[in-house]
Amino acid sequence: METIDKLSHTEYEGLELSCLTRMGKHEWHGETECGLYIALGLKGGIFSVSSSETFYDLGYEISMVAKYDKPPDIDKIIKYMNWKINKNNICDDLVCEG
Repeated sequence: METIDKLSHTEYEGLELSCLTRMGKHEWHGETECGLYIALGLKGGIFSVSSSETFYDLGYEISMVAKYDKPPDIDKIIKYMNWKINKNNICDDLVCEG
């Protein structure tokens, strides 16, 4: 992935996430350790992130962070953004069990 907005990348880099859940083929929702809701999206070669204090406001403002040739998996996104998360708190299946 290649950063297209350094300010947006810096804003979201290094987050401590409490959970991430796949919501669609190229979409994840999650929550940070400090209680912010986040949404990640991959569409049209662009990786975007949105955050808000309430789930209702999620997606109101979207930051386009990076571009890609091939859609990255969630592990590559986490590494690229230098996020910290317990792997057990990632539900990357469209249907999660357990």
